[in-house]
Amino acid sequence: MTTSSSYAIGIDVGTGSVRCMIFDDKWVPVIQWQKPIHTYHSSSAPLEYEQSSTNIW
Repeated sequence: MTTSSSYAIGIDVGTGSVRCMIFDDKWVPVIQWQKPIHTYHSSSAPLEYEQSSTNIW
């Protein structure tokens, strides 16, 4: 007997973290993951903030 499963993945890239969830074919969460995103701030430009896409992906 063989079985196959379908999965769906959701990814949310926000300003504070990257979040990911994988769901099975009945939309039950299988796994969830979260990683904080570092924000860089320069003292020479007090209103500017940057994030590195390398850190996100």
